[in-house]
Amino acid sequence: MVLKLNHPESKENILKNKLRNKSRVLNHLPLIRKNVNNIRRGKMIGIGLIEFHCTDYCDLNCFYCTYRSRDPFHFPYNKLNKILDLNPKGIVISGGGEPTLYPSGRHSFADLINYFKVKNKDIKLGLTTNGAFVPRGDWKKNLSWIRISIDASTENTFKSLKDGEYQTRMNTLLEYLCEPIPYVGVGFVYNRFNITEIASFIEKIFYFVSNNLGTAYLDKLNIQFRPCCPIQSCICPSPRYHEYSILMTPDMLTWWRNSMKEEIRRIETLRKHKLIKNFIDKNTNFWELLVVSKIKTMPKFNNCYLSLIRFLIRANGNIYPCVMKASNKTPPIGNLLKDDLGMINHRQKGFYRLDSTLCLGATSCCRLDGIKNSIIEAHYTLSRTYSIEDMDPFF
Repeated sequence: MVLKLNHPESKENILKNKLRNKSRVLNHLPLIRKNVNNIRRGKMIGIGLIEFHCTDYCDLNCFYCTYRSRDPFHFPYNKLNKILDLNPKGIVISGGGEPTLYPSGRHSFADLINYFKVKNKDIKLGLTTNGAFVPRGDWKKNLSWIRISIDASTENTFKSLKDGEYQTRMNTLLEYLCEPIPYVGVGFVYNRFNITEIASFIEKIFYFVSNNLGTAYLDKLNIQFRPCCPIQSCICPSPRYHEYSILMTPDMLTWWRNSMKEEIRRIETLRKHKLIKNFIDKNTNFWELLVVSKIKTMPKFNNCYLSLIRFLIRANGNIYPCVMKASNKTPPIGNLLKDDLGMINHRQKGFYRLDSTLCLGATSCCRLDGIKNSIIEAHYTLSRTYSIEDMDPFF
């Protein structure tokens, strides 16, 4: 189903062109080719990007959380060298839990960030946070981007979805906007309980920032909408997500169409104001939400190239190739704190080859990563290089 648009997003949209551009993965194409050759020769494989869950502790209780873990795991500070031993070009610090609440002995989250940059000044760092806490120090200057997950436009909705304090997150947004961080994002994970707040959320963020800091700060601000996994019209085979079927609707397509028609009406009203019109079109991915279809075929690819360039490392040291494997109780590739890299590397090759005992690839829930694998496979044999921005390791 496609809803017709009168006003498609701007060609200058920062999310489509950069921050949420799936083709950014092609910046790793030289490393992918090298790793494929290393597999054939029995050599070690390099890693381009790491999603690092430094702690599983969180102050919120989001019922749609991917991990819903309350295990008090914190990756030991004195083992952070093992992360850098993988020689990644970029690290996304996420969770798991809430990263900024990371404790490891006398070391804090600020120490963790500064450790990475002191040991490797060229590494790129990104952070996803729930905005609970802003650690002291000048560590913010070391970030390429940050995204604060808020997911609600009212205190009541935030309380019912996440069981936390709303205004703290809004104030945190202002604080990060005043720091030397190139891109400050606000995350809104939508489901059947908050989808009617999409337009009001854009309006609230726009005026909250404009009135408190000025319109100049809107240039570095973006709003990223993402669905709770079961909300769209795919039949997800994941047993993990079937546990939370409360997020799904009885009639997804009809419900989706009616809900989005109302949000479009509200957005069109907002767009009568020139400044907010430009902000919606250039700094949000609202227009992407309007294209949804029942997935009949999954993306096609023969190998999982992403497993050669990305690790998701949990707070307990377990390594996974993607979020689906990390959240579905799949045995890990290995454990960074316990296993030697040779063993980890060997199992990593199995995911690349889509060994049926490890991953079913496109026949399992591999929608977003499947698209990226398809993009890589289509470009793999081409000789030209691809770059959105020099030294941009994120995808």
